[in-house]
Amino acid sequence: MKQHQEAITHIDSMIQSIPDQMDTLLDMRLALMNQGEPGHCISAYFHLRKHLSGWHLQQLHTLRDLLETRIQIDIVIHDAQERQKACLALGDNYTLEDYCQEQMRQIALRNKKAENIHMRFSWA
Repeated sequence: MKQHQEAITHIDSMIQSIPDQMDTLLDMRLALMNQGEPGHCISAYFHLRKHLSGWHLQQLHTLRDLLETRIQIDIVIHDAQERQKACLALGDNYTLEDYCQEQMRQIALRNKKAENIHMRFSWA
């Protein structure tokens, strides 16, 4: 719960210092507060990643760290009727698409015989 409140507080400070990204930050805040779709938070993160620069990047890195403690990846391997969980590690990826493609590549490498793999974001 402490990490949850810490993320909300950090987003609130970002709203004040980056008002032109208020809509994106408020969407992320709402998803966190209501335990909404975690994918919205990830999408918002990548939107911010694309549009922020300079000293705002430190705020973004802190936000990334907070999201990585709150969100995980659920992996479903249909062929083996198996479910796995993985830690969210956004790293230095620039787009959601790049991140998802890299994650799917890594999952496929660990599960070489699987042909039907799905992943989604969930709350940790």
